Amino acid sequence: MRKKITLMFLIFMVAMPLAIGQAAEYYKGKTMKLIVSTKPGGGYDLYARMIAKYMQKYLPGSKIIVKNRPGAGHIIGCSEIFHSKPDGLTFGTFNRALPMAQMAELKGVKFDLPQMSWLGSPASDLYILVMVKKFKTVDDIRNAPEVKLASAGLGSQANVTAELFKTMMGFDHIKVIPGYGGGEAELAMMRGEVDGVFASLSSLMSFIEEGNGNIILFIGKTKPQGYETLPLLSELVTDPNYIPVVGFLNTLNVLARPFAGPPGIQADRLKILRDAFKKACHDPEFLSFAEKSGVPIDLTEGEEARELVSSMMTLSPELKKVIKDAYQSGD
Repeated sequence: MRKKITLMFLIFMVAMPLAIGQAAEYYKGKTMKLIVSTKPGGGYDLYARMIAKYMQKYLPGSKIIVKNRPGAGHIIGCSEIFHSKPDGLTFGTFNRALPMAQMAELKGVKFDLPQMSWLGSPASDLYILVMVKKFKTVDDIRNAPEVKLASAGLGSQANVTAELFKTMMGFDHIKVIPGYGGGEAELAMMRGEVDGVFASLSSLMSFIEEGNGNIILFIGKTKPQGYETLPLLSELVTDPNYIPVVGFLNTLNVLARPFAGPPGIQADRLKILRDAFKKACHDPEFLSFAEKSGVPIDLTEGEEARELVSSMMTLSPELKKVIKDAYQSGD
């Protein structure tokens, strides 16, 4: 029996490199598609184009074309990725909040995130609330007669976070307005159409540094240097029933820019994709471009990303109800 197991192990050790080698050959001359579930412009699109450019370097002979598929708070694009042919030639990126859309059983959700072929996330990021200049503190929001917050659409992190913030803070005068994707929220704030938006710190840093808005709060476990006087959401929410919700929102920051392919990609091809993704994120030119562009890089690899998403889907019924209620209030 021991000899049989040893023989099987040796066969596996010989066959695995051959399979990986064949998978590498498979990508030569192939055109691949990277689906971005939002409009051109904005953080998701920028990361996608960076990843496409530098993954090609580690998939010799391949070409990666970026395709934008906006709509329904990233749900349309993610659904297209999920239902693509699992041949290893299609993958994409979508809003980190889609685990909440799936838990809320939102209409149009036709995917199962833990089943996807995860490549990882090139970044973790703080989430923030940015308001136009007349708002400087949470009290300014509390005392305003009406507050309009922009979002990409139902299912997007900006939309759900805004609805949860409204509920947890008891701010019934907040109105969440969808339809501002791909960097359009900043323009809407400058035009006076909306008062603020929840977004990643990296996406809005230039907007803030140019004096167009104020950071009101952070969603995360720590505050960045220079912003120590501003509150964390966890410091503002005092109702113990909502503390788990804040904790869940914090964990979304780890997978700030998720990348995955459809379920069922062959193991050898998935390994090639994951290796190319990892090498792209460590590439010196990639890191230099990211620094110049003001976007953070903090890699979460594919298997860890899959485990994190799977853990998100096993939340308590009570927490799932809070999230469902946030979606229903946004309908």
